[in-house]
Amino acid sequence: MKAATETKEQLRTNNKSTSVFPFGSVPFKTYLPDGDIDLTAIGIPNSEDALASDVRSILEGEEHNNDSEFEVKDVQYIQAEVFPSLLCLLIV
Repeated sequence: MKAATETKEQLRTNNKSTSVFPFGSVPFKTYLPDGDIDLTAIGIPNSEDALASDVRSILEGEEHNNDSEFEVKDVQYIQAEVFPSLLCLLIV
């Protein structure tokens, strides 16, 4: 789950007003090898689009990075009114 920590730190570097927290099985170290990584990001009010764009850029950058420790595929942004989400497949 080093990838989740690195993504979290990259987001904090790119946007100082954003806090990123893991939740679910990752912080409790109860995840399965093929499980998901749940991160929640909290930023300044009305910055959702910029934050989603930053996360998407990081993931899409990794999608084309041949030296990455994991493979990223199929990055998708789901524009939902209540709970917008970014989904992708990470292969470690």
